[in-house]
Amino acid sequence: MTPTNTRQCNKGGVTSSSLEVLAALSFNDAEFIEHMCVDANGKVPSFYEAYVKQVQEIIQRNARLEFEALWREHEETMIPRSVLSDTLSVAITTLDEQLQTSELWDDQKLRTSILKDALPGLLIEKVGLDTLLERVSACLGPMMRTTDFDDLDS
Repeated sequence: MTPTNTRQCNKGGVTSSSLEVLAALSFNDAEFIEHMCVDANGKVPSFYEAYVKQVQEIIQRNARLEFEALWREHEETMIPRSVLSDTLSVAITTLDEQLQTSELWDDQKLRTSILKDALPGLLIEKVGLDTLLERVSACLGPMMRTTDFDDLDS
């Protein structure tokens, strides 16, 4: 059995939780109740069902892409997958730190393009990108400079 970094094992859980919080911040109270809450009769909103499915697809796609990259790199280098996984985590953290101090966030066109690709499409369709960013940034402010969204719909 190959040892695996605990951080790597929980990426799906972190992604799921992050996307749940993102949805909560993106809707106003009435919209959240309408689209994300089971009603008194036990009816699950259709948006919620579709959003859960999209979140699952995002998690599966991210896991598959990471697995394929680690497998391919291991086959080429014979470096243990656990080492490659840790190296990837460090590289992501380093990139995140570099992005926090870069001026890339100030490029509105680039930022909008990246966020359109990174954020769940269903949420953008339902709320609109501008509204979503306005509501989320009101809560998160400067923390949005880097991609807390980096594991999202890529």
